[in-house]
Amino acid sequence: MFNAEITGITDAQISLEDYVRLPHVLTSLRPGRTVRGVVDDALEKLGLRRTVVLTTPRFLTVPALVARAPVVVTMHARLARLFATELKLSLSQPPVDLQDVAVSLLWHASYDHDPSHAWLRQILVELVSEL
Repeated sequence: MFNAEITGITDAQISLEDYVRLPHVLTSLRPGRTVRGVVDDALEKLGLRRTVVLTTPRFLTVPALVARAPVVVTMHARLARLFATELKLSLSQPPVDLQDVAVSLLWHASYDHDPSHAWLRQILVELVSEL
């Protein structure tokens, strides 16, 4: 996802050259250390690196940031499509092959045996399995 107007790119399909050249936002739940993602692994195989200018644990804040700054973000297509129209962002397939990303449920151990919490976890698992 990127703001084509800010970056000066007119074609919605981003080139590998532009993808590497533009600053990136990385979403990660791992604070306090240099974080790499699947994008970094894929680029490394090509002998390339991207510049990550911001790392955030807040997935939902990233589209608004991309709409206002000359940055790109690589995110799940479903979430990207949700925001692209509203924020007038361009979508593109990443110009590199990426590995699948595992999505996990995390909760505090104190909720392990809470019936309401167990029910919610089960509903989420069922919804995701339908995708």
